[in-house]
Amino acid sequence: MEVNQKCGFEAQDITNSWKNIFPFLHLPDNASVVWQNVNGGHINPRNLVTAHQTAAQMCDAQILHKIVSTVLPSKCDTHKWDVVTECGSVLQGHRVLVAAGGFAALKPLFHHVAPQMVPDLELRTQTISYLCISAEEAQRLKLMPSLIINAPHGNIDGVYVLPPIKYPDGNWYLKLGHGRAYEERKTTLCEVREWYIQQSGLPECVDELVKYFCHLLPGLTVEKVSGDGCLTSHTPTSYPYIDTVTDGFGVALGGNGCAAKACDEVGRLAARLVVLGEWESEVPKECLKIIWKPSQL
Repeated sequence: MEVNQKCGFEAQDITNSWKNIFPFLHLPDNASVVWQNVNGGHINPRNLVTAHQTAAQMCDAQILHKIVSTVLPSKCDTHKWDVVTECGSVLQGHRVLVAAGGFAALKPLFHHVAPQMVPDLELRTQTISYLCISAEEAQRLKLMPSLIINAPHGNIDGVYVLPPIKYPDGNWYLKLGHGRAYEERKTTLCEVREWYIQQSGLPECVDELVKYFCHLLPGLTVEKVSGDGCLTSHTPTSYPYIDTVTDGFGVALGGNGCAAKACDEVGRLAARLVVLGEWESEVPKECLKIIWKPSQL
């Protein structure tokens, strides 16, 4: 609550009253409950990406859907960097900002600016459960907030939960993910590709998440369950890397599981740093400097 008051988040301590506000929830009796009723909620990642791309195009940016294989210093005087894609095309520019998530530690993007080194990132899997519910159940739970619960149940150490959301397929889903339990480390590009290709997460974890949520919302009627997986990249400091490696070459990496909610500010800081050479934040720049480790590529 000290941080809440300092930053003006307007969150409320409802430890003694949450049962009256959210009677459909079943939380531990000794739970401390904080509710951010103003300016809280969730981010729709599809709409967020669309908004970012639209804003970029309004500033004359060109969006290219290509996979980058490496970045090379240019041999021409007209530009500084050549960005080489897997299909063989070369994009030319004066500045490069690498914001490739966990893939930045698995591809030779830096060997011309940091020989035999890659960003020190630990890649962790996350399994996600999607609980398909009826429109009637979604209506019953319409006042349900986004939840972050740091309490264990079964084999799950805690969860984040989104309220009922209508997805593009026309169905209503409750989405939830876990904490550190069931995380797996991935260290190679092949392992990461296999993880994403299977598109199911860990089946045991999916089942445990369902059990956790049915304990959290007694009486919930679930029509079907599906799983998915994603990957988060973590730094040794738990701070992101927002840094310039050399003149005109910057990074914005290591979201530590919080990248989506912070992406606007991370992008703003990184862009100003690479384009203008300016640091505009109360966070000391030294805290966000990139840390390297020997490359195994």
